[in-house]
Amino acid sequence: MRLFLAVEVGDEAKEELKRLSGLLKDRFPHLRMVPANNLHITLRFIGEVPDGILRDIRKTLFGKSLGRTFEVTLEGVGGFPSKFGARVVWVGLKEANHLKALSDLLDEHLSGINLPPRDKPFLAHITVARTKRPVNVESFSIGSARFKVKRVVLYRSILAKPHAIYEPLEYYYLDSD
Repeated sequence: MRLFLAVEVGDEAKEELKRLSGLLKDRFPHLRMVPANNLHITLRFIGEVPDGILRDIRKTLFGKSLGRTFEVTLEGVGGFPSKFGARVVWVGLKEANHLKALSDLLDEHLSGINLPPRDKPFLAHITVARTKRPVNVESFSIGSARFKVKRVVLYRSILAKPHAIYEPLEYYYLDSD
C-alpha cells in the first residue's frame, strides 16, 4: 500500500490553479496536467508499506494535536529540477513556514514507527503538471488565492493511467481558531 499525508487545496485556489493549467496547456500541449481533485500539498510521502504500518499510523495520529488552523496563499510558479527546464511544474505558497512546521510535527509524532526515511527535504508546493520534455515556466505567474488549512489527510495512492487515484483513508483535524 502506497501512502502519503497531505493538505487539501481550497476551492478558490483550485480555480486559480485551473486558470494556470489552461495557460500552461495552451503553451505546452504535451504537459500532463494534474486533475483538480488530485491537487494537494504533500506533508510527508510515506511510500510503499505493509498494511500493519497503516494501522500504526492511524493509532499514532489518533487524538494527537496538530496545532491550530492557518491560511496559506499561492505564490509563484516553479519547476523541478528548475523553472528553466521543468519536468514537474509547481506552484509555491507564501506561508511555507507553517506547512514546514506541520510536516515536522507529523514526523515527530510518527518517529516511533518504522517508516521509510524522507527521500528529500520538505518543500511546500502544489504540483500542477508533469512532462518528459522539459519546459521553461519562468514567464508564468499565479494569482494570490488563499485557503485555510483545516485538516491533514492520510491518502492511499493507487498508480493508474492516465492519473494516480488518491483515496482518503483518514482525516486529522487541526484545532480551530
